[in-house]
Amino acid sequence: MELVLSLLATFGLCIAAGLIPLINAELVLIGFILKAPVQGVAMTAGLVLAAAMGQMVAKVSMYYVGKGALKLSKDKEGKIAKAIKKYQHKMEENASAPSMLLFVSSFVGLPPFYVISILAGTFKIPLGRFIVIGSVGRIMHFAVVAFFPEIWKHYSGT
Repeated sequence: MELVLSLLATFGLCIAAGLIPLINAELVLIGFILKAPVQGVAMTAGLVLAAAMGQMVAKVSMYYVGKGALKLSKDKEGKIAKAIKKYQHKMEENASAPSMLLFVSSFVGLPPFYVISILAGTFKIPLGRFIVIGSVGRIMHFAVVAFFPEIWKHYSGT
């Protein structure tokens, strides 16, 4: 039961961290790894997946915020709308650029994935692509965070 609660708590706190930038998802993950009722690669991998999926639930909601931002704006045909249409056209010309930006942001965190999630919705990047690329990047990101100490020990000989 404690195992399930650890996974659910990680998932829930990482949703909160994905919506509230002041909550650090990496620290949440590390805390649950250190206090996990069961130690080992399988538990750590489960926590990594819970953290990544929690983050993606939050980022999909931010995606929808971006998708609806122009509809709520009073600037439907003004400067902002024209700028969005201009950049949308540029993204359509270079289809791989938005995907690369999504991946880099979700994996590295620069530019902030919070902002990129909103922009992905604003620029109408397909939701399926956003979810797949974002999930892969977040899983890789949290895997590096979770397994870095072990990798460091292995390769540094300490």
